[in-house]
Order: sequence, then C-alpha cells, then structure tokens
Amino acid sequence: MHKILSDILKKEYGITALYPYQRDVLSYLSDTEKPVATSMNVGASDLIVYCPTGYGKTMAYVIPILNYLLTTSRKDGARTEQRGKKCERPDGLAALIIVPTKELAGQVSEVIESFLDRINADPNDGSPKLRKLELVTLAALKSVYEERVELQEKQPDVVVSVASRISSHCLQTTSEQWGNSYLWESLRYLVIDEADRLLSNSYDDWVTAVRYITEKADRIRGTKSDDFVKKEDILQRYWKQSGNDTTELEVNEPKVLRAIYPITLQKLLYTATDVKSFKGMASLRLLDPLCIRAQLDVDLLDQFFVITKKPAEHLVEAVLRTAGNKRFKAIIFCPAITKVRQIYKLLVTQGTQLGLEPTHVTTLTGDTSTRRRLEVMARFRKNESRILISTDLTARGINILDINHVYHCGLPHSPDVYIHRIGRTARCGNRGESHLFTNQANKMTAFQDGIRKIRPTSNMEVIRLEPPNEDIKEECERRSLVQ
Repeated sequence: MHKILSDILKKEYGITALYPYQRDVLSYLSDTEKPVATSMNVGASDLIVYCPTGYGKTMAYVIPILNYLLTTSRKDGARTEQRGKKCERPDGLAALIIVPTKELAGQVSEVIESFLDRINADPNDGSPKLRKLELVTLAALKSVYEERVELQEKQPDVVVSVASRISSHCLQTTSEQWGNSYLWESLRYLVIDEADRLLSNSYDDWVTAVRYITEKADRIRGTKSDDFVKKEDILQRYWKQSGNDTTELEVNEPKVLRAIYPITLQKLLYTATDVKSFKGMASLRLLDPLCIRAQLDVDLLDQFFVITKKPAEHLVEAVLRTAGNKRFKAIIFCPAITKVRQIYKLLVTQGTQLGLEPTHVTTLTGDTSTRRRLEVMARFRKNESRILISTDLTARGINILDINHVYHCGLPHSPDVYIHRIGRTARCGNRGESHLFTNQANKMTAFQDGIRKIRPTSNMEVIRLEPPNEDIKEECERRSLVQ
C-alpha cells in the first residue's frame, strides 16, 4: 500500500491495520496491475467480494483504486510510482463505482474526497506540483446535461454513480456528445457495490449499460492494434496462448480477448449475500470470477426476537426504556410508510412525557424529497436526532459508526433484508443490538434458519411477551363488556 494511504487511514480513520479480506483484495489487485502493459497477457480474474455490512466494504475497493492511481502515472505526468519507477496508464477515467442509492453515492464520495484532500495537497518539500486526481459524483442531484459538462471539464480519474444514471450517460448519448472512447478506453476498474440489491432491481436497465461498457472496452482492446485481424487468426492466437479448444468459441468472448490483448478492465462485485443465482449475473460477463470472503472471528451483535401480540407498542416501550442513555442511537425499521407514522406518533406522544425531545426523533421514507433526505441524514450523523424511523430505504449503505441499536417492527420480507438492516449497527469493531418484534411466531424458526445460512455466527435469543396474565386481562375485559 502507498505510504500516503497508510498515513491517511491512521490519522483520519484511526485504522492501523486492514481486515484480512481487505489485504487479500489489495494484494490480488496490486499483483494483477503489474503485467497489464505486456502483450499476450492472460487476463486476471474478476472479483466477487462477500462482506457483511459494517466491516469496511467501501475501503475494500477505495484503497486498491487509490493505490493504483498513486502508483501509476497518466501520460500527462499525473503521478509516479512510489519506488521511483514510472508505470504509465492511459489518460482518462480509471474507476467507475456503481451504487444503488443517492445516499450511498454521497457516502462513498465523501470517503474518496477525504483521501483526495490529502493526496492533492500542495507538497511542502519543494517537489513539483502534480496534476490533481479528480472525482465526479453522478447522483441525479443535477440534470444529465450538467453532469456531462462536469465530466468533460474535470476529466475525472474516478466516477461514483447511482445505477439509474448509468443508462442515461451510456445508452442515451452519441459518441460525439459524450466522448465514449475517452471513458472506456482507460477504464481499469468497474466496481458494483451492493451487487445483490442492484441485481434484484432494474434501476433503468443498468445491467445493459454495464454490458455496453464491457463490450466497448473489449472492442477497443481487440481492435486498437489489430484493426484487420481475421477471426481465424484471433482464435489461433488464443489456442497457442492457452492450449484450449476453440471449436465453440466466439471472438468477442472475454476469455478470448483477455488472453490475447492486455487487460484493461476488471470488474469487482461487493455484496453481503450470495449473488451467483441472480438472473443478471450472466449479463455482467464476469471472467472466471475469484471469490474472497470476509471471515468474522467474533460476532459483536446481539439479536433478540420478541414474540408479542402488540409489536408496535412493545417496540416503543423498549425504545423508551433505553433512550435515556446519552449514547443511545437507533434506527427503527418499519414495513410501510403508515407504520412509520404510527411508530413516530407513539414515540413522540409517550416520549415527551418521559423527557424525550421530539426533535430527537425523525423519519425517512420513500416519499421524502432528496433535499429532505440529506437534511435528515445530516442531523442524524451529528446526533441532533438520535432515533431514525424508516422503511428499508436505509437498510443499506448508511455508514454511521455510532448506531448501537436496530429495531424491527414485524418480520422483514426475507432474511437477506434482515441481514442488511442489522448491518447498520455493530460496525467496525463496535458492539450493537438488534430487537425484532413480531406476532408471527409460526414463521420464527424458518426465518432464523435463513439468517444462519447467511451469517452462521449469529447470536440469537427468542423472548415471548405473551404471559398468561395478559391473556387473562383481555378475557376479563371481554367478559365485562358482555355483562
């Protein structure tokens, strides 16, 4: 790892060592960078990285990307390799990071900017000033036209984009308008963050856009120096290089092109759950993907499953019982907007009587405007509000380290959704608690089995809040009404 990255991690984030899986990713990608300038190079595999939320997933791709940018030099002399050797890379975009939501795009960009602020700082040792590394974020906060202008003006090294914006920039513009050759000829890394969520949604056909990017990169690689190479000659070269049968192969298959031409594009998928069975995986055209899994030695999350006839009421009671702690910070997940409003009303009404300030409770749902979302999340980060009630909009990609409690009103749609929800707490070595309140006792065993298949180390406890006296009380009330 480049020294400046190590310094920033230590001073800005308090990180003195990477997780083992982060080291594996960095080591593998660093190794595959070395031979890219040689012809007839067998292409490196793409990566699928399985990592529970809260264990440095963003750093697991930001660090390798920045390391690549720092240890290579653009043709205009942007950077030089740390050991004094010069390893040239093409001018233009080096990394495209695709994420599902605006919130996650903002968070990833903030992390990258925190590094670039230090990297781009003027040197104080008299050494020559280098070209600054540039980042552009496509989060649909501007018009497509304004984003295109920013891309053309900044000529970025890294782009972070929401998936819904990719098709707008890839598939709906001409080469003259957009300058596609500038983008894809130089692209080294294509990162797909929260791949499980992206593959389960269309997001304006982002998979087609990714396929276009891949084909564009392969076509540039395949024709750049061999414009008139015949199909038979290409397959013959592949056979000589690999020794594999070419009877059923097509020229444009990635493994053929990458065995013949220098590797220029590597796809990196990051996910908390298994993605191999998703329908869109084939369209991503992964090349012999290598899987890297984060191994967790200790589970810092305690999980409680509360079976009750009144999930909402008992959830509010549990929150208010703990909210007096000054360090208390929680997200409450609800299945629908109507339930969000119900929980909010109960918390504010009952909490006011117990000294809970109404401003400490806030909501975030699908009908919240983009501007309001940003305001809500900013207040929550600064601890101006300490309880966030939300739908599954915030189940992924919210990187706030001091959330110590997660509550669920009812069973989530699936164990996968639950896994992403609980990933909001117990992050980066901190302890956390998850409390799920449900009246569906008959589904509890199967639901917990599904969780263990994804997260084998889960600490779970089932609590029943249906004592006999509650039933007797209800029966007495019913009889008094009859009499």
